[in-house]
Amino acid sequence: MRITVLIFVALLAGQAAAEVYKYRDSDGKWRFSDRPPADAAAESIDRYQAAPAAATQDHKQRLEKKYRPVNVAERASLAVVKVETALGSGSGFFISPAGLIVTNRHVVRPPSLSEADIRGDHAKAEQNLGRAQQTLKRRRAQLKSARIDLQEYERWYKDLSEDEQVQERAAYRNRQQQYQRGKRDIEKYAAQVKRESQRLNTLSSGYKRRHANASIARQFRVYLKDDTSLNAELVALGKKNDLALLKVEDVVVPALSLRTDVARQGENIFAIGSPLGNSDYVTSGIVTSLKRGHIVVDAQIHPGNSGGPLLAESGEVLGVNTWKWLPGPGLGSEGFGIAIGANVVQKEFKSHISHAQTSHQNKQAAPQQNASAVENQTDRALHEAILREFKTTQ
Repeated sequence: MRITVLIFVALLAGQAAAEVYKYRDSDGKWRFSDRPPADAAAESIDRYQAAPAAATQDHKQRLEKKYRPVNVAERASLAVVKVETALGSGSGFFISPAGLIVTNRHVVRPPSLSEADIRGDHAKAEQNLGRAQQTLKRRRAQLKSARIDLQEYERWYKDLSEDEQVQERAAYRNRQQQYQRGKRDIEKYAAQVKRESQRLNTLSSGYKRRHANASIARQFRVYLKDDTSLNAELVALGKKNDLALLKVEDVVVPALSLRTDVARQGENIFAIGSPLGNSDYVTSGIVTSLKRGHIVVDAQIHPGNSGGPLLAESGEVLGVNTWKWLPGPGLGSEGFGIAIGANVVQKEFKSHISHAQTSHQNKQAAPQQNASAVENQTDRALHEAILREFKTTQ
């Protein structure tokens, strides 16, 4: 009899991988079976129902299914993002399936206000306004001088005899009309300068406010290849280099690998990023030089490319595109792209990268462990229920 019990339990334990049905027989006793009874209402027991639902969004699988990349550049582009800030946008790329993003520090932290003003359109507008104000001042001085001349002419005109005034009347009126036209033109120009000054002050205060906000911002919007928008948080800023780390939580994403060995002169490369406000652009070239930890390339690098990956033909990251060097006018050159080496990224953020890798591995293992625990717990409960029911029926 004991052998029969053990065989019966073992059979049902093996069948527990499928659905198990619980029902009352004609005597009112509970029964368990892998098949629903034909003459009684049965309750299906899902042995996995206690397993937690995954909250992680798998963008990697979704993007790969949507774009079906066939070459290195297409595969790499799935891991590149556009980073949007209060003052503009740049590029970045995932280096961890768990959502760790590398970009440039100047993408998420603007330069000091004085530097930005010197280089930016705002400074040019201020210079133009300054020139307009100087022009207005000069024209007002000329109008004042013209007014004095007109007043002297009027005194001279009034001292003339009637016959002489008749002869000079046309010239007198002409002088008055010229002065009034000049006065109206200056008043119109002054109103235009005033409006421009007010507009610039409004823009300036708004720019300074955005600049101040950008200088302390920790939350950013990043856009995947298909324009899916995600929230990213600032994790770290490079202490020695123009680098930064962002993190998107609860995701699985395509990620690029940082190459451990340095770039080689003459090596073929390509760059991916969001130049000039666009997204998902690829340019190619070669490594032209290696200078003090920086990689110099002849690939086109434009504003907005900053923070994007510089990639080897293998798809590994050689560096982070950072800025464009223009040797000077008249040299027949479009300039060179400058990237910070991937080995510098690894040194700068070693602990963060290691932590992200460990965290991702733990998250991958956790669901399997949880599922196994639930399976074991459910199996034990079924075994005990079956044994109790079997003993009761004997």
